Amino acid sequence: MQNKPQIWKHITLGIGHKTANDFRLKILYQKNGCIRKGAYEIIDNSEFTVSKESKVISLVKISVKELGFNEKTTYKLIKEKALSLGLSLCPPEVGPQLRIQYSNQRKKEYLSIGMEEVQWESLKLIFSVHHDSLSGNEPLSLELCTREADRLFYPENIFVFMLQPSIDVEARTFTD
Repeated sequence: MQNKPQIWKHITLGIGHKTANDFRLKILYQKNGCIRKGAYEIIDNSEFTVSKESKVISLVKISVKELGFNEKTTYKLIKEKALSLGLSLCPPEVGPQLRIQYSNQRKKEYLSIGMEEVQWESLKLIFSVHHDSLSGNEPLSLELCTREADRLFYPENIFVFMLQPSIDVEARTFTD
């Protein structure tokens, strides 16, 4: 990983969407918006909270390899490494907000949100945003992916973490 994390994208939390239904409608009514099973229900979960005030946060997009893992590794180790580098876990609101605010996502890009796992049925899950180019209508989807103890991530898998405001960063924002 580089010496200083680079800002990939800024998003705003706590804007306009206060209820589960607000998020669902906004995602579903955006062009090619899609919410996969599980993600639809997780928004109703008590662990899913929305910022009461509008605030802009800085996000970092980083691969498992950039975190220092050249082999498959667990989500637990990925989280620990990101935190040791001064990155923060995203609040759950980042998943749906990123899906709404990242409408120009590249085809076939799959981003897992670095966050505390949310319980759904018997699984512990995190949000992901995906531009699925395999289906005919190429949906921009909000999904869940399992982060169970035995699930491994490849070096090329990409995560999104939040940058702590106090961290010294190279102020460069990428446009995707």
